[in-house]
Amino acid sequence: MILTILSYAMIIVFMFVIMKKKMSPFTALVIIPLCFTIIAMLAGVADKGNIGDFVLEGVATTANTGIMLLFSILYITSM
Repeated sequence: MILTILSYAMIIVFMFVIMKKKMSPFTALVIIPLCFTIIAMLAGVADKGNIGDFVLEGVATTANTGIMLLFSILYITSM
């Protein structure tokens, strides 16, 4: 249950940060999940393994999404 709440909170925080232009989309795709992972670990919900491996795997899987998101934002704002 707590992971579901954290997931929805992460999406809300991500959308807020992107819409208010506090971070670039790619930076937000890296930093916000990392912060929520640390919160989940401190709450005792997530496995206390090596965070570095999770971050590298997450960056590898979200890099294409971040690039497409950045392209779409730049393309739509130029229209």
